[in-house]
Amino acid sequence: MLKGFRQGEKEFQAEVITLKTVQHANLVCLCGFFSKGTKRLLVYDYMPFGSLDIHLFGKNSKTLEGKMRYQIALEIARGLAYLHEECRNYIIYCDIKPKNILLEAGFCSKVADFGLAKLFGHDFRRVPTLEGFLLHLLDSKLEGNFDEDQVTKACNIACWCIQEGEMNKPSMGYVVQVLEEVVEVGIPPVPL
Repeated sequence: MLKGFRQGEKEFQAEVITLKTVQHANLVCLCGFFSKGTKRLLVYDYMPFGSLDIHLFGKNSKTLEGKMRYQIALEIARGLAYLHEECRNYIIYCDIKPKNILLEAGFCSKVADFGLAKLFGHDFRRVPTLEGFLLHLLDSKLEGNFDEDQVTKACNIACWCIQEGEMNKPSMGYVVQVLEEVVEVGIPPVPL
């Protein structure tokens, strides 16, 4: 519940309407909302497997294998590509982290928590530079249980995504194509 949130009722309802129109297989679906006074509540689909951070960093969690992690990364990229490039209003997600990735049965991943998303009109062309977080590129708990080519590809595309200058960064649609192995990604330039 967003208690004491300083957003006006009209702005909150406009955001709810926007979020309700966002529908994609890899985005959590907004089911409804509650708003009274300064109290706000957003209701999303139930995700029985919880958040990705529990499965990556939880002490009692079973280690996710490399192929499963790659599939989750691909699904996250698909969700972000939809937000950035395909939905009616471009939505730039500014808080991507394992805690904001929820898992359905079968570990289908869905991007959640749009609280820090930025809405842009269709005249918007490039994603502004936003600082992100790189926690662990490769989890030691994998103990060699991963596909080296997938790790290399994921690291290369991640390095392209953090390049200086907007013209050097790939779109999320391109990231999806790389992860789906539709196109190959080159080695990124060494930062100066």
